[in-house]
Amino acid sequence: MRFLGRGQSAFNLTAGDRFTPREPGIVKPGFGQVPDALICCPGGWIVQPGGIDHPEAKTGDGMPAKKAMARAARRKRAMRRLKRATETTRYVDHPRYGNRPILSGERWTMEQIRQAYWGYCRQQVIYPESAMTADLSRQRFGYAPRRVYVDMEQVCRTCRRKFLFFALEQKFWFEVLGFFCDAQCHHCQECRHERHLFERSIEEYGGLLKKAGKSRKEWGRLEELGTALFELGYITKPETLLKSRMPKRLRRQL
Repeated sequence: MRFLGRGQSAFNLTAGDRFTPREPGIVKPGFGQVPDALICCPGGWIVQPGGIDHPEAKTGDGMPAKKAMARAARRKRAMRRLKRATETTRYVDHPRYGNRPILSGERWTMEQIRQAYWGYCRQQVIYPESAMTADLSRQRFGYAPRRVYVDMEQVCRTCRRKFLFFALEQKFWFEVLGFFCDAQCHHCQECRHERHLFERSIEEYGGLLKKAGKSRKEWGRLEELGTALFELGYITKPETLLKSRMPKRLRRQL
């Protein structure tokens, strides 16, 4: 059995000959006088007598050649659609998932996705190529479960920018964190991070304000937090801000 390496001539191949192609996939050679298809196998590619239309033509992993070609074509079309969609719309960057839909590898039609969860009927933009099956045994739901997770476009209520609520993020929310599956993400990752930071600052400010016998370092932190919250509008009265000022006896020791 003859083996051909990269860049070598593939003329006069006969059934059973193998060679290493430049790119993975299944192709009809179209060169020389070989009417047979080149089928992927563990040792390279093998010429299949009768081409991909032969009923026994299979890839190296046992999948029928025509089915593998159809799957590769669907994946290529899906990637083109995702590229066109994300080129025209710039989404807010997510630190873990990025700003583009993530291809799941599962096959779901738009109609199946809409029927899988009632909330998807309201969504204007969803990406069916990203849909993945949910584990219903780990979900918490009241009316109906969310049978499918899919990347969907959302508009942030704070900054009004568009962002993606990823299927992987939904899976983490509803199967790991235990959120009810009817929960929706209304803020982008950047605004959520800022809001959580703001809430933690308020909590820390309240704890330091109530604490008795504060050290100079704690007074400095309290004064810093008070000034920041006053500028953000959380503290509105100047007399309230004065409570976070360091006492004069401690200032003299600095």
